[in-house]
Amino acid sequence: MYWWLWLVLGLLLLGLLGIVWMVGAAAWSWTQHQYYVGDQDGVVTIFRGIQADVPGLDLSHPYQTTNVHVDQLDPYTARSVQGGIGAGSLDEAQRTVQRLAANQSPTTTGSSTGGG
Repeated sequence: MYWWLWLVLGLLLLGLLGIVWMVGAAAWSWTQHQYYVGDQDGVVTIFRGIQADVPGLDLSHPYQTTNVHVDQLDPYTARSVQGGIGAGSLDEAQRTVQRLAANQSPTTTGSSTGGG
């Protein structure tokens, strides 16, 4: 009969699924070596992964939080951080954070009213 045809089709389908799985695994692995600097809850954060919106998929996650606050940056830089600043490596992302920390405005604690 045609049992050999079903066998060949089954093997082809299995091979195709294997290729799709390998491509997906390679793509995921690549994303885990990508970093960017962004904003999480008002704090400059280094993210691991890629900055993209795919419904149902998290392509990045917070990797390292910093003590640099977005509201202490000038408006242009704050918008850049909120939009995400790409980095080629973790070292580059950390250097970006160091530059941001060096350029943040000093904070004031307590009341913002003048003393008298």
